[in-house]
Amino acid sequence: MALQKFQHFMLKEIYEQPEVIRHSLNDPNKAFQVLPTLDQVEEIQILACGTSFHAGLVGQFLLEQVAGIPTRVRSASEFLAAPFPRTRNTLLMVVSQSGETADVLAAMQAVKQSSGGAFKILAITNNSQSSIATEADCEISVAAGVETSVAATKTFTAQLALFYGLAFFYARQGQHLSHEQLKGWNAQLDALPAQVEKVLQQEATIAAIAASLKDTKTLILLGTGINYPLALEGALKLKETTYTHAEGYAAGEFLHGPIALLDQTIPAIAICPSQPSRSASAERILKVAQKISSNGSDVILLGGSDAAIVLPPCEELLSPFLNIVPLQLLAYHLAIARTIDVDRPRNITKFLKSS
Repeated sequence: MALQKFQHFMLKEIYEQPEVIRHSLNDPNKAFQVLPTLDQVEEIQILACGTSFHAGLVGQFLLEQVAGIPTRVRSASEFLAAPFPRTRNTLLMVVSQSGETADVLAAMQAVKQSSGGAFKILAITNNSQSSIATEADCEISVAAGVETSVAATKTFTAQLALFYGLAFFYARQGQHLSHEQLKGWNAQLDALPAQVEKVLQQEATIAAIAASLKDTKTLILLGTGINYPLALEGALKLKETTYTHAEGYAAGEFLHGPIALLDQTIPAIAICPSQPSRSASAERILKVAQKISSNGSDVILLGGSDAAIVLPPCEELLSPFLNIVPLQLLAYHLAIARTIDVDRPRNITKFLKSS
């Protein structure tokens, strides 16, 4: 695969995300008719690891808050020690970029053995020929194309797009959204690729912020609501690619103990939803950011009119698509500033096959 104008695959794949979103929102392969209907689904369970686990947390928010379906998420690496209790009419979603993640495959096989086929298992992968896709009852590919860099970027975005599709699919069945509301959300989804392109235009600003963090050993990332998983994912990207000790927290929970970690050497990145009218989540983030600043620590605000990184206005429900891009670019440029092989960080391997 040619890099063309990009020096690294990670940067190339970050820049492919607008097209991935366009494709994901219009992909005929996402045939949700293979799924059980809402009257057959009392609960959804999600198993995944790493970046896919964080996508699953966004999926949980959407399936509960938009579609009204009780949803549980668990790391597949912990599932054998703590399996989900047996429930009726359960749809199990197993999420893996490669479709070959050993922990996810083992957890799925354990469910199949213990449930006697009572669970309907949906595989969400980027590889329709993978072991997980083959062993599941049905599979929906995120169809993001080959992702060469070890750090997942465009596959995360594609997984998000699929979870939004699933949530709206079931919300429509359950009449949680009217036809007009759904039409409005679809119009905003269609606008996302162009908005992500505007975020990418701020790469130079983000690179400058990364350069200022070159010697930083610890970073704190804060989010709330649907953006709490983005704080976790941003921290994971920094760990994977820059070897920085980075931790993601729910903003409100951060005040209940972890704030004691902060001193003048530890900056915080606060994810603030950018939308036409300031939301309760934005107010919460800003209040926490002010408290951190008053204690003498630096805060890098992502989103909001006074932010270091200003994002296009977007409804909070859709904001993860915009908020993840600066975090990915920050991880990329901090790795470059530290002369780390960003596409092949130490100690990590990745399956490269895709559908």
